[in-house]
Amino acid sequence: MKTLLTGIAGTGKSTIINALNERGITAIDLHELPDLFCWKNIKTGKLVEYLPVQSKEWFEENGRFCDTTKLKEILNQYDDVIVAGTTSEDQKEFISHFDKVILLQCDADTIIHR
Repeated sequence: MKTLLTGIAGTGKSTIINALNERGITAIDLHELPDLFCWKNIKTGKLVEYLPVQSKEWFEENGRFCDTTKLKEILNQYDDVIVAGTTSEDQKEFISHFDKVILLQCDADTIIHR
């Protein structure tokens, strides 16, 4: 079974992946895989550089995309795996590679604290 843990930043995805690995359970943090995700202009499809500080307008024009071919290759290496990652503009195709999706949430105070 291939399971995706998803949720906004600060909900504990990476923490859970680390805890699972410590217990011998195959778990991967998709953020640690180079070139799996990229930022593109939504209209043109051209790659754009992501910088930590961007405007609201930048995020309206650009989106994060997953190389779903590469993701599929990674997932095919395992019978059972749990991966953590956030969604992308092409999330419908991205999510379709998983048998189960678990959405992590936490309250606003926790997010602000983290």
